[in-house]
Amino acid sequence: MLTILTVSFNSKELIELNYELTQALNPDVPHQWIVVQNSPDPRADISSDDPRFKVLPGPKLTPEELDHIGYGSFQHARALNLAATFVNSDVFLVLDPDCFILRKNWIREVLSEMSERRMHFFGAPYHPKKFQNYRDFPCAICMFVNRKQLQVDSKFFLDFSPDADNPYFTKKLYYGLRSHASIKGFVRFFLPGRRAPGITGVRGFALSFWTWIKILVPQLTVGSYRDTGWFLFNRYSKNTRHQSLDTVFAKPTHWVLRAIEFLLPDSWRTVPRSRRYYVHPSQSHFPEFLDHCEEFHWKGELFALHIAGISHNERAKALKNQVVQKLCKFIHLREKTSQFS
Repeated sequence: MLTILTVSFNSKELIELNYELTQALNPDVPHQWIVVQNSPDPRADISSDDPRFKVLPGPKLTPEELDHIGYGSFQHARALNLAATFVNSDVFLVLDPDCFILRKNWIREVLSEMSERRMHFFGAPYHPKKFQNYRDFPCAICMFVNRKQLQVDSKFFLDFSPDADNPYFTKKLYYGLRSHASIKGFVRFFLPGRRAPGITGVRGFALSFWTWIKILVPQLTVGSYRDTGWFLFNRYSKNTRHQSLDTVFAKPTHWVLRAIEFLLPDSWRTVPRSRRYYVHPSQSHFPEFLDHCEEFHWKGELFALHIAGISHNERAKALKNQVVQKLCKFIHLREKTSQFS
């Protein structure tokens, strides 16, 4: 038995497609799907009486949380924490609406693997191009959690919250710092009436300068983002059995970047040294979408596709529709093939 947890933010069509794909690829496998409704207008999203899902109302944020640059992460994490309290299976899966697992019989295969190896976590890591996030540990895009094994091993902490305790993460101060992180920005810092609100004194100058340095030297920001799931990574990445999927990724070949990072340790490299993070793009099943999507493999075969970083303009919507159509066609062809294999 598997319980799937998904947070919806105007994601009705994606969740319904994900449900259909899961049903098609896992015939006669029992599972429950919990959806937390974070949409601004729940009436336009998954209905609370939809028999396919257990739908929960999403958490509310305080004015202070809404004024924080991580307000989306707060709401996402709290929704996952809420959904986890309704799980009654040994293993549950945190799955983004736009992450599609495409492997035949993946529920049985993953649950069997986690049980045999007494694995605590399994799933998709952050894509290597998102080098500011943590590495080599599943993230909340697609994360299987073996809650029973965790508790058998006396590990009861389960909190998807980000780490965001910083007074300069309020929207006004954060964007004020970034507005000074350039040559023109520094000039404005010293001009009467041109300084961003709240950015004052020596401390304001130092923080603005440090923000600029981090923009100029991205190696200083490797692993610095503490987004949804960071507390789980921080507590369990070194003392649990976990496995991350392989990511389709082309390592940058520019000689300047390679020269800069040649002698740096992995903790400072924007591109990890180890090749175990990568699957070469020549093995991709969706090469036309690699600039906009994240493709994950397991045991040398396609496992999942994440439609990542697609905005909400008309061009982006058209691209998303192309990806969805390709997914439907891909699954249909695999189903036909499996009937004759």
